[in-house]
Amino acid sequence: MNNIKYEFPKINEVVSIGKVTMTFSKKNKQFIFPRFHIIINKKKGPNEEEGFQVTCLELQLFSFGLNIEEAKKDILNLSIAFIEEIIQNESYNKLNNLLIDKNMEDYWALYRLVLFKLAYT
Repeated sequence: MNNIKYEFPKINEVVSIGKVTMTFSKKNKQFIFPRFHIIINKKKGPNEEEGFQVTCLELQLFSFGLNIEEAKKDILNLSIAFIEEIIQNESYNKLNNLLIDKNMEDYWALYRLVLFKLAYT
């Protein structure tokens, strides 16, 4: 869904946070990536339909689905395609640049805030 505008979620729109681990193989070499952090929040779609946005913080990827499972499946497919491209092209600098990029700092702050709110509520 290319015509969806991804906006920074408000804390009351966040429905879940989590971590995903992925393992890939290429030519008998195994790549085990550390956990990718995700935020799932309520989001309106391009036709104002209710749905959910999933954000992968490390990879700076966003997905939308009419339900949480659809949005999670989409972010997983996007992440797999992205990582497979990195491994296939051996373009690890592209990944390194994303990991040190500061564009997602507000999302990281939101992730930490939700994490700690869960601890004391």
